[in-house]
Amino acid sequence: MARPTKVSSLPAATEATLTLGGHTVGLTRLNKVLYPETRFAKAHLIDYYVRLAPFILPHLRNRPVTLKRYPNGIKGPAYYDKDAPSFTPAWVERFPVPRHAGGPDINYILINNAATLRGPRTSLPSSCILSCTASRRL
Repeated sequence: MARPTKVSSLPAATEATLTLGGHTVGLTRLNKVLYPETRFAKAHLIDYYVRLAPFILPHLRNRPVTLKRYPNGIKGPAYYDKDAPSFTPAWVERFPVPRHAGGPDINYILINNAATLRGPRTSLPSSCILSCTASRRL
């Protein structure tokens, strides 16, 4: 497997706004390094996902997602995040799933547009893994 190319410089801006599909998204900590070995920062990842959106969105459409989050970078501890937090923008589509033990539904995020793929939360997904189960009707 080839090693990723090292990024030559970090973005100068730490905050910005981006409008995608009519939705304005606030971006923060753009110069946060996500992958120290290559100096790949949050701004680089956002740029990558915006360019990738036309190709990956058809495969993500209407699929509830779980995020594996690394709040302190890829080498720090991680946790799984299923439920859309209360500050998720109203335009982000959700898919409610009842909990087995009762209680409030888990409101999974649906990544149905480029603005949501960019990340409607305080942090950004650093990779996307699709797990698909084939239908027995094939």
